[in-house]
Amino acid sequence: MILDYSEFITNEETLSNDGGKCISSIVNSDLFYSERGRCPHCNLISKNVFQSQYDKTYQYGEGPSGSIHIWECARCGWWEIKENNNFQFPDAAQGTETVIHSILKSFEEDSADVPISSLRNEIRSNGDLLNKINPYRMEKLVQSIFSEFYNCEVEHCGQTNDGGIDLIVVNKDEPLLVQVKRRINPRKSEGVSQVRELLGSTLLKGEKSCAFVTTADSFSKQSQNESKKALTLGLVNKYELFNKTRLLEMLGLISKNKEEHWRKHLETWDSTHNA
Repeated sequence: MILDYSEFITNEETLSNDGGKCISSIVNSDLFYSERGRCPHCNLISKNVFQSQYDKTYQYGEGPSGSIHIWECARCGWWEIKENNNFQFPDAAQGTETVIHSILKSFEEDSADVPISSLRNEIRSNGDLLNKINPYRMEKLVQSIFSEFYNCEVEHCGQTNDGGIDLIVVNKDEPLLVQVKRRINPRKSEGVSQVRELLGSTLLKGEKSCAFVTTADSFSKQSQNESKKALTLGLVNKYELFNKTRLLEMLGLISKNKEEHWRKHLETWDSTHNA
């Protein structure tokens, strides 16, 4: 089971001392009025992973002020954000409290809908999951890894009649055509037939670079020899083989720490208040 906390709901309440007006956008009152930082799933007070405040003064007088607090549960990954903003006007003051609560969703390991960010987090701690995930999500996972690792655009084109091409890595030199295979049994070496098929598809498309990605632990000796032969004969300029270990190493290089879903909200807050 893969837990996902990428989705969230936002509750907001604005109070004004101008006649005591209250404007609420509270979607879930139980969450809004609950104890801040307490994980509803583990019933534990979570670690305060970030907090900051701002206080601006303008030439004509007092300016806006506020603070932000972020909690994250070390056990399950649940997170919550509380943001307070206060505004001073000539004849009134206004305060807004915004609380963003992450929402728990769970997916089976072979789900075709599990978010890639959560999949990457899970695979970082359990590499064997690569052999269990949905083949389509495997293609999307490799797309995200290659895109970040090579710092370039990676197009997903995996279809029934794709000719063995699942991804195209678009770089300044020449496109890299990629085939992705999710193998249930990692101990069975990747055979030569698929390696030859990718070579044929690459040549028929008039391209000169390709890569084969598999969740198998290794490529057969014949597979390795065929890829080297294609290079020796000058059929292609590049033919790379990525086994399970190499793919996990790439993921480790680009994602040493788990991906924090709350960080995009923090980036928005920083750009708004600390500009």
